[in-house]
Parts: sequence; C-alpha cells; structure tokens
Amino acid sequence: MKFMEGALDALNSHVAVLDSLGFIVCVNKKWKEFADRNDLGSCSFCVGVNYLEICASAIGPNSEEGMLASNGIRSVLSFESDKFQLTYPCDSPTEKRWFEMTVTRFLIGEAVFVVVAHQDITIEKLAELSLRLELENHRATERKLREATEYLEVYRKIVDSHAIVAETDTAGRIIYVNDAFCEISGYSREELIGNSHRIISSGVHPPSFWREIFRVVANGDSWHGEICNRAKNGSLYWVKTTIAPLYDEENRLRGYFALRADITQLKKAQTQAVAANKAKSEFLANMSHEIRTPMTAILGYAELLVEETERFEENSTLLSYVNTIKTHGEHLLSLINDILDLSKIEAEKITVEGIAIDPLQFVRDVTSFMQVKALAKNLPLRVECQSEIPAKIVTDPTRLRQVLVNLLGNAIKFTELGNVTTYL
Repeated sequence: MKFMEGALDALNSHVAVLDSLGFIVCVNKKWKEFADRNDLGSCSFCVGVNYLEICASAIGPNSEEGMLASNGIRSVLSFESDKFQLTYPCDSPTEKRWFEMTVTRFLIGEAVFVVVAHQDITIEKLAELSLRLELENHRATERKLREATEYLEVYRKIVDSHAIVAETDTAGRIIYVNDAFCEISGYSREELIGNSHRIISSGVHPPSFWREIFRVVANGDSWHGEICNRAKNGSLYWVKTTIAPLYDEENRLRGYFALRADITQLKKAQTQAVAANKAKSEFLANMSHEIRTPMTAILGYAELLVEETERFEENSTLLSYVNTIKTHGEHLLSLINDILDLSKIEAEKITVEGIAIDPLQFVRDVTSFMQVKALAKNLPLRVECQSEIPAKIVTDPTRLRQVLVNLLGNAIKFTELGNVTTYL
C-alpha cells in the first residue's frame, strides 16, 4: 500500500482506506494530522483499527451522525454502491468543525476496499449557518415590520375616518391631507398639497397665538388647543387641534403632524348659550326695575299709613296690619334686589355695601318675616342672645339678610319637632 499512501498524501482531504471488514489499511498525512489535532492518537482512526467499531463513538456515542456513517460504510461494502456522502460534526476541545464524508467502493483484483474521505467544510458550514440565521432574522424583521405596517394602516384608517388629518414639512407646506380635511375646508387635495397652511387662515387669531404654537412644537412638545379656520367659501369653522413634531431616523425634525376634530357646532352652541344667558340677565334686570318701581310706591304709602294710624290709639290692630304689610313689602323689595344682584353677579358688576345697622333688631326683623313659615309647621321661632351684642355693626344688610333667610328657611324646612332658635 506504499504507492497508494504516496498518492493519497497529495490529496487535500483526510483519506483512509478500509478493507472489506472495515479495518483501516492506510491513511494519508492529512488524516494523521486530523487524528493528532483531535486527540484521537494511535488508538483511533489509525492503521489496523476497525473503523466501523469506533466510528459512532468517535463522532458521538449515540449520535445520529455516527450511526449513519457506520451504516453507510457497511452499505458500500455489501452492495455495488459507487459513492456515499454524509455530513457530520467533529468536536475538538476548542471548536466545532464540520466535514463532508465521501465513501467509495473499489476492487484491486478480487479484494474489496473502501476509501473514506473527509473534506473540511467548516468555513462553508459556518457561512451557511450565519446566512441562515441572518435570513431568519431578516424574515422575522420583515414579519414584524409587516405586522407593524398592517397595524399602522388600520390605525390610519381609523384616524382618517374620525378626524381631520394633515402633515406639513418644516416650512409649513402641506404634504398630506385626508378626505375629512378636504371636505371641511372645501379645497381639493391638489389645491392643498404644496401650499401653506395660511390658505385656511381665518385672521381671527393674533400673531402671538401662532408664535406660541410654533414655540411649543419647536421644543419637541405637542400643542393642544382650538383654532378657527376659514373654508374656501369664506365660512369660518372651529377645530380642536393637536400638533406634534415629526422626526426622521436620525432624530432630525422633518415636519409636523396635526390631528383635528370639528367643534364648529359646539362653538355655535356655546355662543348661543352665552347670548341666551346675557338675554336672561338683561330680562331679570329689566323686570327687577319694573317691579321695584311700583313696590317702592306701595312701601311709601304704607309708611304714610303707619304715620296716620299711630295718631289713634284705638287703631292698634290696624297699625299692626299696616306694619306687617310694610315689613313684608320691604322683604319683597329685598327679593327683587336679590334678582337684580344675580344679574349683576353674572355681569361681574356686583358691589358690596358697608352700612351701620343694629344687629339684634336686624335679626328680629328677619325672624319676624319667617314667622309665617314657622307657624305653618307649629314650630316656635326664637332669638336668644348668648353674648354681649354691639349696638352697631357695619355690614351689607342685603347680603346678610340673604344669608339669614336661607339659613332660617332651611332650618324650618328640615325641622319636624322642637323649635328653631337663632343664637347671637
């Protein structure tokens, strides 16, 4: 076999020649280097060793590759197979390597031999695995990108169907609008794309309003607020707006995204409500003045009637009646003033007076007025002094009377048994 070893040494593969029983009869230098490098030594894969017995354990004790290698060689020895190829891993202490094994059967005279050739394909295998991993990662990335794109498309459809959408570049030129934008503005997409947002400016907002918007978004924040725009036909419409900056892959500002909702009808309703409230306040003020004029006259005559009745002692009962009419008339006038105050409050024109009054007499007068309600529920209504009362205090009698009337009214309303007492 000396001549064969010389020929085999010229090959670039690890080559061994087996006899018909699977024993190694010769190997080339590459094979010996491979055995030494992988600590296989003289006991394994060398001349005189049965390749079939150690093949599986050398490759892997119970590995599929080892069994296939042994079975493949037996198949070549038993049948007229020209060639058998198998790829299997070969472990070394420092690295994992791959070889391609080619098994060929040939005859020398009547003797049967098998040539086993190992070709190192580690580089190709690693490249294949790397390519496969890269391909799998690429496919996974594509799948995620496709899913994200699908979700974005769904979100965009939802937004487009429920909002007014526009996108501009950094100079404020429109680069995208949805159908809702075209519909509310009255402009076609062709009229809007490439144009400035000033095309729908209403002129309602001062320059400082727009400067504030640009200041906010230039700082990377989102701006939220209400904007009045002008449609192509000249009509005004209001939109609740959110404007946010857009950035490219390198985090550079590339434009602005605006999301709007039509609130024109809401603004109209608010305007109508303000107008109605103003009309109500004006009505209350007018009615208060109209009622107060005759009421003042009634109270004037009641005062004169009191003065006339006081001259005659026998008219004490009549005097009591007249005083009651006067007291209740004064309270009614106070209620009319309350209504007038309500309109003043709504107009933010309310004023507070500072008038000196007798607090004890003031409370007794209010209590006397509320006696009618208390007697209707058989509730005693009393005033008790628990401390020294000053002769005079400075207050707004109208406001104080409102407070006391409300307190006593609630006390009478929610008291079923006992009495209602005002403590001073």
